[in-house]
Amino acid sequence: MYEISTPFPLMDIVKTDDYLVIIMDVPGIRPNDIILRLTPRNLKIELPASDQVNLQGHYYKLERQHQNITREIDLPEQIDPESIRYTLSRGVLTVKLKITKEVSSVRTIQLL
Repeated sequence: MYEISTPFPLMDIVKTDDYLVIIMDVPGIRPNDIILRLTPRNLKIELPASDQVNLQGHYYKLERQHQNITREIDLPEQIDPESIRYTLSRGVLTVKLKITKEVSSVRTIQLL
């Protein structure tokens, strides 16, 4: 089986003055299939397996993801889980989290 050496899907984490912004490539994923689990110092993004095409034969290359994917991110700053904002546009998920000094609760979100 082919292994991906880089974590998948690819992402960027950017700190602005008041926010952490996570930008992740999620081509072909529907918004209501994404689950975000958030604590003040951790973000877990759960994505379903891509639609599989089960072809019989010898595969020369197998790079597409065919299983559920979870990316767990230890955040470099403490954030407020209630402040989460997200968009999914053209296969790119953008999650915006407000940086805070106060401890907050855990939050789970099913995108709509």
